[in-house]
Amino acid sequence: MRAAVSAGADLVEFDVQRTSDGHLIVVHDTTFARTTNVAHTFPGRAADSVGSFTLAQVRQLDAGRWFAARFAGTSVPTLSSLLRTMAATRTGLLLELKNPALHRGYETQVAHAPASSGYVSRHRVWVRSFDPASLERFHDIAPTVPVGLNTETGGAPKADQPWITSVNTTTGQLTDAAVDAATRGRLVVLAWRPRPTRTPRQKRRDSSTKASQGSSPTTPQWFAKSSTSTAAGQRRLPPLASNSCCTPGHPAAGRR
Repeated sequence: MRAAVSAGADLVEFDVQRTSDGHLIVVHDTTFARTTNVAHTFPGRAADSVGSFTLAQVRQLDAGRWFAARFAGTSVPTLSSLLRTMAATRTGLLLELKNPALHRGYETQVAHAPASSGYVSRHRVWVRSFDPASLERFHDIAPTVPVGLNTETGGAPKADQPWITSVNTTTGQLTDAAVDAATRGRLVVLAWRPRPTRTPRQKRRDSSTKASQGSSPTTPQWFAKSSTSTAAGQRRLPPLASNSCCTPGHPAAGRR
């Protein structure tokens, strides 16, 4: 997150899940097997879900060594620690409700965290998910926070989902027609680069490159198409604080 701020990022994207004792943590995978030393720290539990661990147990995990030796000892961050770290910056937060079916009812808790830290009132947070039902529950709780639907097929929200303000898909699904359709529907379009299938040798090489350059194979990108252009273009959108779709008065901010 600090590196993203230093690089001038408008947004940082991260995934939120919940521990068995009710703490919100920032982690992508369903298990800790790929990105921590859980197999060594808790033998026999590598395949256990993130939500089956207590926060105290999560804090025993090393979440940095797998990426590069210089990050050894890095812990899995909590959402509260991330919010404190980002508070003094102007960078927006793109929060994904990750695996909500495994964390029943956590939308209320997730909505409260950035709101109580001032991010919502300053229009610094967007929320997205692959689960439209989870997004709707979140929207009911925090109707002024823009929400986006993740899709790997590029599909648009349904007609009865006007409260969805963005479509988030893979770069491979972006077409002029799809972006035009989203623009007509007053939707922001975000895209991410899919993680390529790599051989073990490529993985070792990529890890070395990431450690030296700080790059990521899934760095999110902003895409938009100018209404006066005939070709799809790319531009950086303004920070969320000045984005009209984040204000309560915008039609997309609440139900219509």
